[in-house]
Amino acid sequence: MFPDRFLPAVVVFALLAFGAILSAAPWRADLGLDSGKALLLALLHIELALTLLLPGPRRPDSRRALFMQGAWLLACAAASSAALLCFAYRAQPEVVLKARGLALACWAAAFGVSALGHALQSRLGGPWELRLRLIWLSVAALPALWHYFALEYAQRSLLHLRPLSPHWLLAAFPDGAWTELEYWPLVALAATCWLAAAILTRQGSQP
Repeated sequence: MFPDRFLPAVVVFALLAFGAILSAAPWRADLGLDSGKALLLALLHIELALTLLLPGPRRPDSRRALFMQGAWLLACAAASSAALLCFAYRAQPEVVLKARGLALACWAAAFGVSALGHALQSRLGGPWELRLRLIWLSVAALPALWHYFALEYAQRSLLHLRPLSPHWLLAAFPDGAWTELEYWPLVALAATCWLAAAILTRQGSQP
């Protein structure tokens, strides 16, 4: 596993690499990315995927480590924003800027789940970090599939689950024109995980 300090660099490298690949004429034609805005939207989806797939910093077993995890969270969010804005010369930068709140909520939720998992591991033992990350991945990635099956087999809509899935939300509102704090469940999840991790870390550090 790469050191924590490399996380922002990994985010930047991944986005720049995918941006370079998707900007190539053959790939752009095959994928239907016929405009700069379409490229930015594809990169925004890649950024959201990184929040789900990248591991958070390790060993949040003290207050200082938990504080550093928050610092790496902000660094990754800033790094991804900077990398995406490098491609904004081909389209309106507002496409990127309007999605910053959603992206920050996703980064905060992902790192919060990781922090809580490590805090539980230090207190209880067992692979809690892996368990919580799998649950987080399922909650964030599967609502669109649940919606499809509900429509197909029960003729019911599950659109109310859309705020749980950042990719679904971005696909539904590609211009970022969602209502104010449409992604509040992600904010609530992030706040709950960080608070629980802070409580467990504090209790674990007491003699």
